[in-house]
Amino acid sequence: MTMTRYTMTAGLLAAFFWTGWAAALDQIRTHTKDVLRGRITEISPQAVKIDKSLIEETVPVNEIISIAFDREPDGLSKGRNLANVGDFAGALEALKKVDRQDVAGRREMGQDLDYYIAYCTAKLATAGSGNLNTALAAMRKFVTDNKTSFHYYPAAELTGDVSVAIGTDALRGGKQDLADKAFPFAIQWYDEAGKGNWPGAAAGPSLKRGRAYLVQKKTADAVKEFDAVLSNAAGPNAESLKLSATLGKATALALGNKADEGIKIVQDVINKTPKSDTDLHAQAYLALGNCHKAANKPKEAIRDYLHVDLLYFQDPQIHAEALSQLALLWQSLNRPDRAREASAKLAKLYPNSAWAK
Repeated sequence: MTMTRYTMTAGLLAAFFWTGWAAALDQIRTHTKDVLRGRITEISPQAVKIDKSLIEETVPVNEIISIAFDREPDGLSKGRNLANVGDFAGALEALKKVDRQDVAGRREMGQDLDYYIAYCTAKLATAGSGNLNTALAAMRKFVTDNKTSFHYYPAAELTGDVSVAIGTDALRGGKQDLADKAFPFAIQWYDEAGKGNWPGAAAGPSLKRGRAYLVQKKTADAVKEFDAVLSNAAGPNAESLKLSATLGKATALALGNKADEGIKIVQDVINKTPKSDTDLHAQAYLALGNCHKAANKPKEAIRDYLHVDLLYFQDPQIHAEALSQLALLWQSLNRPDRAREASAKLAKLYPNSAWAK
């Protein structure tokens, strides 16, 4: 009888232990595997370790899409999910409702909340729907206070993105002194973002540096960065990075009096890219428009920018630039009605964009 009671008690305790452990799980969504469930035991900017039923696995940060923490507040879950599908305004609304006491018991949960608030603020600002200075302050605070977070390198890159947007805004507004501060600051953070220890970690930041140099018309520096991407990109996003770098290089060639060569390169990318890849088509038609503009072919450039406006408008920064170029080109072709239409659309959709100024 005693043995039976002991066996029953042990069985109940075991069932309770395993049921409780299974219910109390962190979850890591990855690019290359199914969702990993377990208890996260260590987090760094390079990797996250997770204990899966007493088997520990190390997941490099570049493979992670997001992490959901055990017993996290609903607002954090909702905000993260909305941010990951591009609803930054909705995400920010949900995140700001989270009670700080609900994340105070676990440092990495609080870091996640802080990151997504800063991330959404920055995404809205760089898309022309928020304040860039507010966004930069939020990003700088995060990267300063959270050097051990697995979000650190993406946050460093986004800090660079916001700084480039500020520099672009300054250039278009004739504020050269501000631009001269913003762009080097952006390069500094892109350099930091490329310090991951996985293959190809520097490729994404190299692409961003190249684009920053393009804005400044530093075409030789831009080409060096794009060539670095073509040589060093690795991992699941390697092909996409290489195609983006190819488009950037084509634009740099056009700005350097080799427009015909740039046009040929971009058209080749368009021909090879599936129609379903709207992000790359948006980049490509913007690049083609810039190349045709550099070649003094305004009608062809208008056609290219219209592709972005009518078909590939999902990226706010690319769409805003295309609308700005359309307004200028329509005016040059003595079509003030079309120019006003493009300008009005730009002002309505992206009121705070550098391209609306």
